[in-house]
This record gives sequence, C-alpha cells and structure tokens, in this order.
Amino acid sequence: DLVKSIQPDCLCSARIGNGYGEISQCRVEVSITHTGEQKLHVAGLVGKAEEELSIWDCETDVSLANTSGGTFAGMVGSGKDTTFNNCISRVNLVSGGSVTAGGILGSSTGEVIMTRCTATGSMEMSDCSAGGLISSASDLVLGECCASVDLQASGNDVFMGGLVESSENAAVYSCWADGTLCIDPADPDAYAYGHVGGLLGSADTLAMQDCCFLGDMRDAYDGGGGLAASATGIIRNCYVKASVSGRGRDDSALGGIAGYMSGTIKDCYVTGDVMGLDGYVGGIVGDGSGTVENCTVTGTVGGEIVGGIGGSRSGVIKNCTFNGNLTGSTSCTGDHANRYLGGYFFDAHCMGGIAGEMSGTISGCIVEKQIRNSRTYDIWEEGSQSDYIGGIAGFMAGQMTDCVSRGLSVSRKHCFNLYAGGLVGEAAEDMIFDNCRVEGNVSASSTADYYEELISNHFVRLGGLLASSSKTIQAGSCIVDGSITGVLQLPREESLGSVVIGGLGGNVYKLTPESCQFNGTLVYPASLG
Repeated sequence: DLVKSIQPDCLCSARIGNGYGEISQCRVEVSITHTGEQKLHVAGLVGKAEEELSIWDCETDVSLANTSGGTFAGMVGSGKDTTFNNCISRVNLVSGGSVTAGGILGSSTGEVIMTRCTATGSMEMSDCSAGGLISSASDLVLGECCASVDLQASGNDVFMGGLVESSENAAVYSCWADGTLCIDPADPDAYAYGHVGGLLGSADTLAMQDCCFLGDMRDAYDGGGGLAASATGIIRNCYVKASVSGRGRDDSALGGIAGYMSGTIKDCYVTGDVMGLDGYVGGIVGDGSGTVENCTVTGTVGGEIVGGIGGSRSGVIKNCTFNGNLTGSTSCTGDHANRYLGGYFFDAHCMGGIAGEMSGTISGCIVEKQIRNSRTYDIWEEGSQSDYIGGIAGFMAGQMTDCVSRGLSVSRKHCFNLYAGGLVGEAAEDMIFDNCRVEGNVSASSTADYYEELISNHFVRLGGLLASSSKTIQAGSCIVDGSITGVLQLPREESLGSVVIGGLGGNVYKLTPESCQFNGTLVYPASLG
C-alpha cells in the first residue's frame, strides 16, 4: 500500500490504528504537515499495538512537520511485545514541541526483538526522548541493526541515543550507528538536563558486543558516551571512531565508550577525540565502578577530572594502553570543594595518563607518550586551588603494578598547589607500587604574576614515582629513568612558596623502596621574585 500525502488534524497511523498479529511485505509513504496545538501521534504502520505484533520485510518513509510535539515513529508508535525483522525505515521529523521519537519504534512496555533493521534520515526537535531506531523499550534484543539518523535538539531537556534512547534490560550485538547527535540549545545559559549515547542513552542492565559508533556526538549535557551515556553491565569488543564532546556540569560523566558505567568494559578501542568541559572525562569511561580491561585510546582526551582511560574510576583498570594526548577542560569552571576520594575532601583538577582519579588497582597499563600539558587559570577561579597530575593517575588510592609511563611535562599559571608525579600525583591512602617504570623526564613549572597581596602559599611537589602523600608508601622493583625538574616563579622576593622534589617521592610521609632505581638528575631552579 502507498499513501502519498496526508494532512489531517490528527493522525494515529497511516495503516492501522490499533493493531496486533503480523504485518509483512508492506510499504508506506506518509507526509504530514500540522500547525495546530494538538499533539500528534504518528507512526508509519501501527499507532498502538496492545498485543503481540510481528513486522517482517516492511518499508516506510514517514515525514512530519509540526509545532506541537507528540509521538513519532517510522513504523510503530507504541507496542507491547513486538518483533521486527528485515525492515527499512526512512524518517524526517521537524518539530518545535516535546517529542518521543524513534526511527522504527516509539516506545514499548514489553519485549522488543529487532534484527536486521535499518533506519535513515533526520530528526530536528526541541525537548525530546529520541533514538535512531527506538525511543524506549523495557526488554530489548537488538541484533545486526544500524541507524544513519541525524538527531538534533534545541531544548534543555534532551535524551538521545543513536540507536536506542533507553532500555531497562538490553542485549545489543553487531549493531552500528553513524549519525550526528547534536544539542544546540536555544538558550545556552539555561539549566539543561539530559544525556546522549552514540548507540544507547541509558540501560539498567546492558550486554553489548561487536558494536561501533562512527558518527559525531556534540555537546552532551549531564552525560555522554560514544556507545552508552549510562549503563550497568558489560560492553565487549566494541569500538568508537568518532568525536565525542560534552558541556556537562561538575558531576557529569563523558567517555569514549561510556559516560557512566558500572560493570565491565573489555577489548574496546577509541580513536576519536573525547572533549568535555566540567565533570569526569575518560577516553574509555567517564565515571563509575568495575573493570576496564584490554582497552586502547589513541585520540585527545580533555576535561576537568580527566584520564586517558578513565576519568574517575573505582575497581580495576587492567592491560590498557593510552597513546593519545591529554588536555584540560576549555572552561575550568568547576568547583570541587566537596569531592571525596580515599578519605580526602579536596578542591582540585586531576589528570592522569590512565585515570584522573582512581580507587582500586591499575595493572599492566602503558602510557605511550609523555604527558605534556599547560594551563592558565583565572586569578579568581575557585576551581584552581590544586592540580594533581600523574603519568598514570592524578589522584589515587590503591595499588599499581606492572605499569609504564613515559614521564610528563606540565606547567601551570595561577595554580596555588601543583602536584606532579611520574606515576601518581597524590596517593590518598597507604599504597603499593610494584614493578613500575617511568621512562622519560618528569618536570613541573608553576608561575604567578599577580599582586603579592593576592598570593597565598604557592608550592610545587614533584617526584619520579609519586609527588605527595601523607600515608605509607611501598615501592618494589620500580625504576625512574629520567631527570626531575621543579620550577616555581613568583613575582616578588617576599612571596611565599616552596618546591619539594625527589627521584622517587616528593613530599611523602613514609616511602619504603625495595630494589628501586633512580637513574637521572634532580634540577631545582626555583625562583622567588
């Protein structure tokens, strides 16, 4: 059946209003223009399916332009237990109202099985819950599906996924998306809420395997991930070849694979840049707990609490490689005065080749490049009290074994306290280093040029392995091959400041080394005035 153009006040479905049973080998083309205030509920085949429904070998082409919002889906508006196989949907949505939208399915309260389905097109919305294939599904099995749907939202309440916006229980395998997911708010200064995932927005329970995101994700709000914004479960053997960016607040999470993830991420890689403003940013995962194993990142990762693999992580990071670059956030406006890790409340920015913050174990990880980073703070900025920077982790509580860092070279202007270590900036608890190496120079420079009456006590803490700790540190079979250089430049002789450097540890309460080596020199060109 072919419907060329329909322009009613309200349309429930092009083919069936309330459907169940089976639909196969059907084709529908619908074009709707609506300027009234009534919300539309538009679907290419079925408006609402209250019983079990199967759709096979169907093709739809659905366009909607309206100002009132509503529900939009390429095939089924809402369903219960629904199966799709070998279907193709083309969608074109332009709506100024709040929208629930899916390239094939709007929403489902039951089980959805979707295999070998494709959606293409674009959706331009205000506030929305939108997915390239599905907006939401309670229980979902998604296999061998793809979406090339561009999603653009201008609202301040935006939830999007390249394939699926949300699911309570999702199994996703052999799927991909390559659309552009973009938030361009009409009022950038307004309070905004929402998340964006390259494939999936959020899932209470997720099993994802052999999937990829090849598109472009821009300006996620509270959270964003190249594959999933927020999930609990496992992601395995997946990759992201795309840029991922966010504009989140202090507690937001942005990651190349997942923004927030509780569970396991294994055998994944990211080649695009992952760039955030405030919050937690990681090349693989922004925030969460569990295990990250056998993962690789080669792009640039930037943020406030930033790590080449994990932004802030508790659990295990194992056998991962970072071969990219680290940069601070472009705004640096976060205030982390009430943040907590390992018994510490602190106000800081953290940066590490593997993790910005870590509570747990890092083992078998390699940072292939020297970390090189410079940053200038505004004099009055609250978030610039302390910077913790490490070749492996900026701020850590736990154990580190069999890791390799290429050293670091960092400089700060108008940063009161700078901690820089070849492996770790600050150890928050008793900690063990075992069989770790720093293969490269470690240098840190701190400068200030404002009036003396604004200056508190500036200092630099610098160590080949560890910059600072008030706890007991054990180091076994660790080697530092490189020079250690600390620089502090303040504008006047009466200015207060100090530099503490060490071949293994800087300002450490108790360091017990065994079979450790420092093969380099200490350079201490401190300048006060």
